Amino acid sequence: MEALHGKWKLDRSKNINVEEFLTAQGYPQDLVEKVSNAEGSFEASADGGKTRVVITSTGRPSTSHLIALDEPFQLSTPEGITMTCTVTAEGEGRFREHYTNKAQGVEFTTVREVKGKQMKTETSAKGGCMIQFFNKV
Repeated sequence: MEALHGKWKLDRSKNINVEEFLTAQGYPQDLVEKVSNAEGSFEASADGGKTRVVITSTGRPSTSHLIALDEPFQLSTPEGITMTCTVTAEGEGRFREHYTNKAQGVEFTTVREVKGKQMKTETSAKGGCMIQFFNKV
């Protein structure tokens, strides 16, 4: 997961279909607007043989997760939804994150792909998709 290591800043100007995707997933309009307009970052670093990921977004609490490839872990969203996530490698600089909470009907996948100093994330669920880009800082 070393390709993800470092600090990445969201480039909102390159967002594709974020508001439409979140609305289609059933998020309330005030949350859709908050998420769509937030500045964010993704920071990853080595931590005891695993990778520590810290995600920040304006107006929301930061989240921190300790991740090992192919090992499911639990996380909670700022909205209080607990999910199981598994991260798998799909080649150099490409990772698939699969999130589920079957009891609440939540299931989505995010593919992160690092090329040089840019990280593309493509999140899909229920037939929809959104794309975001992060620049290494």
